[in-house]
Amino acid sequence: MSSEMKTENQPVFKALPRWDAFFLGHGMTFWCPYCQTWHLHGLYDEPKEYTQVHHKNARCNSESPLSASGYGVEMATETELRSIMKAIKEYLAWHILVLQLQ
Repeated sequence: MSSEMKTENQPVFKALPRWDAFFLGHGMTFWCPYCQTWHLHGLYDEPKEYTQVHHKNARCNSESPLSASGYGVEMATETELRSIMKAIKEYLAWHILVLQLQ
């Protein structure tokens, strides 16, 4: 089920792109704060749809408040992805430096 409609009761999560070699297709993934795990979802064929919010049936465990209602998923923008990449590079550089000093 997909829809571009946002609802008051459903959170919208920013997703990261992923390549699924098993299904030979693109997808998106986000960290679920309720389940404390990554949820994977597929994408559609139209690139314009990558930037829209899509309603998804929850991949959450039954204890999650989202398991019945689902959630919105929106692909992170290029600017957001570059910011994440920069933060990861800075963290790794710091972590490697700390390990070298030990």
